[in-house]
Amino acid sequence: MSNLSIFNQLRIANGNSVVITNSDEYVRLTYDSLYPFAMSIWFYVPASELDSSRTLIKFFYASGNDHRVIVNENRTITILLNPSRTTTATVKEGWNFLYFHTNVIYLNGVLETPSWSWFPGINYIEIGNGCKFYLDDFVIYSSGADYEKLYNSNNFRQLLKSTELSKAIMYIPFNDFIEGSQHLLKMEKTHSNSKSYYSKVGFSPEYLDNSQLYADGINDITTYDDVITSVKNGTIEFLARPETIGTMPGQTNSGTGMYTFQNPIFFSGGYVDGINVTVVIMLTTQGIAFGVWKPFYFPAILSHAVAVSNQVMTHFAFVIQNNVPSLYINGVFIKTGLAPTSGDIKVRYSLFTRINPTYHKFFKGSMKELRIWTTVRTAQEIQDNMNVQMDGTEVGLHRLYRGDRSPNELGTTLIERVANNNLTLENYNLTDPPQAALAPRRPIM
Repeated sequence: MSNLSIFNQLRIANGNSVVITNSDEYVRLTYDSLYPFAMSIWFYVPASELDSSRTLIKFFYASGNDHRVIVNENRTITILLNPSRTTTATVKEGWNFLYFHTNVIYLNGVLETPSWSWFPGINYIEIGNGCKFYLDDFVIYSSGADYEKLYNSNNFRQLLKSTELSKAIMYIPFNDFIEGSQHLLKMEKTHSNSKSYYSKVGFSPEYLDNSQLYADGINDITTYDDVITSVKNGTIEFLARPETIGTMPGQTNSGTGMYTFQNPIFFSGGYVDGINVTVVIMLTTQGIAFGVWKPFYFPAILSHAVAVSNQVMTHFAFVIQNNVPSLYINGVFIKTGLAPTSGDIKVRYSLFTRINPTYHKFFKGSMKELRIWTTVRTAQEIQDNMNVQMDGTEVGLHRLYRGDRSPNELGTTLIERVANNNLTLENYNLTDPPQAALAPRRPIM
C-alpha cells in the first residue's frame, strides 16, 4: 500500500476538489516500486506564479536521483526524464491540462512526440513541491489513455471513470477530505486497485470543498424561507468567516438591545405572529450574538465576545433546549444563554438581510454548511459532524445550505438540499470573484 505525508498545510480551496500548495507543502506518495506508463494532472497557475520556474511534480528512485516536471519562467514545461524534454506549447494563466508518457507530451491540446525511455521504477512521488498552484485530478496510468478526449470532455471525471479509469494505477480527485473528526485524503484508486484513505494535517474547514457563499457587505442578501418552523428544541449550525469588526450587545432577555449595535446580520429573522420570536444572528470578527425578534422586542439572549478569524472558517452551533440556546465554537461548549420572556423560538429567515437599515450592516464574509435541525444535537454529534458534508437525508435535518449555487458557481439560486427550498441571491455582482484566498473552479469537471 502507498503512504501519504502532508507537510505543513494542504488547503482545499474554492474550486471543486482543488488543492493549493504553498512552496513548502506537498503530497508525498511512497511505493516499494511503481512502474507507470503515463501521468496526467490539472493545475491552475495564478498570474503571480508565472514570473519564475516552479516544480510541479518530482519522481524519486531507489538510487536517490529525482526527475521533475517544471513549469518554466517562459511558460514552457520541462520534463526531466531520460533525457529531458521542453515543450513548445505554453502554460496558460488559469487552468492547464498536462498528460505525458514515454513518447508523448500533451499540454492544453498541443501534442508533441519526443523520444524517451521507459519510466524507471518510482519509489515515491511529490505533487506540488515548489509551486503555489491549484491542483486537481492527478492520475497515474498503466497504459496509454485517450488524453485528447479527456482534455476536450465537458465532464472530465465522468469520462475518466467510465472509460479510462481501468487504465489507471492511481487516481486522486482531491476530494472527501473529512471523515468524522479525522482529516483524510481519499484516493479513488491505488496501485493495489482498492480505495484507501490517508491521514493529513493542518486542515482548515474553510477548504472542505467548493461550496462557499461569499457576501460583499454592500447589499448581498437572499430571499426569505417563509416556512415557519419551531426550533424550541433544535439546533442551528454553520461554518463562517466574517470580515467586519463590531462589538457585541449585552446578554439579556428583555428590551431591544440588538437595535443599538451597528453590526452585520448573518441570519435574519422575519415576522411570525407577534407572539412567538424568530432567530437573528449577529456575527463579526469580535464575537457572535443570538438574538430573538418580534415587534418591539429584540434582545440578545446569548452574546459572546471572542476573536473570530477573518482568514479561515469557524464552526458555530447553537443548541436550543426549551427555548434556551447554548453556544459551541469549533465543537467546544462555550456558554448557555437565556430564554425569551414569552413565546417560542422559531425560524423564518433570510441570509445577510438587515433587520433595520438604520441600525444594521450587511454581512461581509463567507458561509457554508448552514444546517437547521428540529432536534437537539448532542455535543458529540456536533464534534463528529462539524466537518462532515451532509447530504440532506439525515434524521431531524430541516434545512441544509452547503453554499453552492445553481445552475453553476455564478448562479443566482442558493441550493437547499433537504426540501429543495432554494433561496434566490439578490444584488450579487456575479462578475466579481470572491477574495483572492479562494481558488477558481476548474471549468472542465
